[in-house]
Amino acid sequence: MARKFKELQAKMSPASIASSDAAYQRLKQEMALEDLRGALRLTQQQLAETLEVDQSAISKLERRTDMYVSTLERFIDVH
Repeated sequence: MARKFKELQAKMSPASIASSDAAYQRLKQEMALEDLRGALRLTQQQLAETLEVDQSAISKLERRTDMYVSTLERFIDVH
């Protein structure tokens, strides 16, 4: 039977939780934008609407070889 993550997390030590959270943050920063969008089950159009840009802008961002979530985050912080 499948178990909820919160049930498993409740049995983890604080050190294990902190380690898991750090790994999650590191992987999220290194994930390509297209992969993140796919993991969230969003279309380019849905992401474009969220970011208030055209779908073509999302397509261009995803085609860039250096477009990672961390790069996008820095771009959004500046603008």
